[in-house]
Amino acid sequence: MFRNEDSGVNSFKVTWTGSETAISRGYEISNWTEGDDGIWSASVPKGTKSRNLYVNGLAAQYARQQIHNRTGFEYTKVGMTWNSSAYDWILETPSIEYGELRAINSFNDRVALIEKANQLIGYDQIAEPFWDGGVWIQNVKALLTDGGQFYLDRNESTVYYKPLEGENMATASAYLGVEEVLLVVGGTYEEPVHDLHFEGITFKHSTWLRPDTYGYIDQQTGGHMENDSLWPNFEASRPHWWQVPSAIQVSAAYNITIESYTFRELGTGGIGVGNDENAHLTGVGLGANNIYIDDNYFTQVMGNSITVGGIQADAHRPSQPKMLVSDIHVSNNIFNNNSDLWSSTVPILFTYTQFSSITHNEIYNQPYSGICHGYGWGSNDEGGSPEYVKRDLYEYQPLYDTPTVMKNNLIEGNLIHHFDEASRNITWYNNLGFTSGKYYAPNDWIPEQLTRWNTVIDNWGKLGVKDNEVIDGFPNHSGRRNSTFLRNYLAPCVNGTSLIAQRAAYRAGVIPSRRKRRPVTNDPNIADAYLDVKVSDGRVVVNVTNYNDVDFRDVAFRISGPGVTFKRKSTPRSIPADSSAAAVYTFSGSPKANATAC
Repeated sequence: MFRNEDSGVNSFKVTWTGSETAISRGYEISNWTEGDDGIWSASVPKGTKSRNLYVNGLAAQYARQQIHNRTGFEYTKVGMTWNSSAYDWILETPSIEYGELRAINSFNDRVALIEKANQLIGYDQIAEPFWDGGVWIQNVKALLTDGGQFYLDRNESTVYYKPLEGENMATASAYLGVEEVLLVVGGTYEEPVHDLHFEGITFKHSTWLRPDTYGYIDQQTGGHMENDSLWPNFEASRPHWWQVPSAIQVSAAYNITIESYTFRELGTGGIGVGNDENAHLTGVGLGANNIYIDDNYFTQVMGNSITVGGIQADAHRPSQPKMLVSDIHVSNNIFNNNSDLWSSTVPILFTYTQFSSITHNEIYNQPYSGICHGYGWGSNDEGGSPEYVKRDLYEYQPLYDTPTVMKNNLIEGNLIHHFDEASRNITWYNNLGFTSGKYYAPNDWIPEQLTRWNTVIDNWGKLGVKDNEVIDGFPNHSGRRNSTFLRNYLAPCVNGTSLIAQRAAYRAGVIPSRRKRRPVTNDPNIADAYLDVKVSDGRVVVNVTNYNDVDFRDVAFRISGPGVTFKRKSTPRSIPADSSAAAVYTFSGSPKANATAC
């Protein structure tokens, strides 16, 4: 834990660096013994508690069995009943009373402890989800049947695991995560931590134990009801939601850099910056400024990989200025294959921040959204939301007459497979997005929601459309929901789009100079330059735009055309990085076909 006394002095940073250094809070398991039905077991120290087993770098799934039709049940606030004998196996399962019910819905992923209540209120609930992602009985030894599943028997101090096909438990790397927090940078508002630089360390093997006691009453992107209190209704709980904690926590701090780290096999979130106090080990949340998270790699992180900002009242309207979260910059990070166990969490969540940026990150293989910005669907905005007036939210929190602190944030140059809603006062610029279908503005299905006043410029999306489509022509917030839309392309292929769109496609994700030896997925068929030829008044101008981060050197031009004589006026020998240069020729004669230049 780093406190104020560990800070740099006179604006000089203290650097903590490692070379192939790993910090693990896991218990290594190597004494595996094969038992019946291909299930292996190993002893662990008495009193070991964990919800996370990692085998060969991947999070094991809980021992579980799916309920194939949730509509075959009747639900109440205290349980579920059924009439079909097809589900009698539930009562016949040994130790079912120690298990859990997991339900994946359209935008949340909930876990209810058997004999616990409180999961059946609110929106997208277990009984009536907007979309059914499956229901399971889990964390019961008798249900350990599939490869990749595990069960920790805390009474017997034994862990059980069924290997995936081809896994050799004699040589497998296996760890139980046993601690929740690996690094804390946290001061107080009066004595914040400052001027620290962390570089080149791997953090791995954490767990999150709170669901053992309270279940996980998920409300999307890590927000959840904090306990099993029976609220009078769902909206009464909303102002009091908690956040999932992260393995690395930064609060009451400024001038902190975290770069070139690897975050892997974490049962909670990866990095939490300025979250609510309930998500910080120090008990002091928010208050983070000038934080840089650069060039890191996140894989097998179960919660949000990066969570910036809080969701309670002090986050969107700080009761003291030092609580403000601002100038948080996340760039050139790679997020791959995260959120396996908490599927409604995301790689990047920014809630109530200002003057912050999310730039040149690459996100892929995610079960839910890529980048989420904002929180609350307008419920905390100035004047409130008509939707939440109807839901009686303002019986339990103020209907505010001032804006939140969120403003002037930038999302630029990211390469993402799919992304979720935006919010207010952000700029979405030069991003590249891929998804499985043509689906734009996902929150438009709720007319009263308040996503608006945003700027969306020069983005390119490969969305499976047959022909190029341009979302353009809405300057100065004249577009839908008072937003600006200029030069945004939806196209099956980047070829044939504009220079701006092709540059966005090439430079999206980690910037070119930082891609070497990193697991990037940029399309190798996208050209690193753009050639534009203009002819007028006996002159030919060949303009070359270099998308790369290095100069093009020893550049040579050749221009030809039947029936035409070209005379060089000027040609550049180099093209500056991420810039343009032009070759100029005059010509004479009668051209019989288009000239070609290369």
